[in-house]
Amino acid sequence: MCGNSRREPLDSREQETETFCNKCIGTEKRDGMETVKVKLNTIEKVKKFVSMLAKHDGYFDLKSDMRVVDAKSIMGILTMNLTKCMELRIIQTNDNMEDLMKDLNPFLAA
Repeated sequence: MCGNSRREPLDSREQETETFCNKCIGTEKRDGMETVKVKLNTIEKVKKFVSMLAKHDGYFDLKSDMRVVDAKSIMGILTMNLTKCMELRIIQTNDNMEDLMKDLNPFLAA
């Protein structure tokens, strides 16, 4: 843990593992999955995001407030509040994480 950022578990069943700040590597590792904050504030960004994720082999969820949707589902994402940052959960991927993070760069929240 880098100490620059700390987040509590979402509920009592979720165990906190390692937490990193965006200054370190841009992701957090919790319960064996990577998480990053993304901002999809326009429909055009949502389309590009879903198209980019479709090229990657793996399972990805988006979480905002209490809602969780499949990050590869344009309809699911459009049901979310696009004015807020969302947490992309990289549950499992067979792709290189560096390539995935490079593709995610235009969508990362500041």
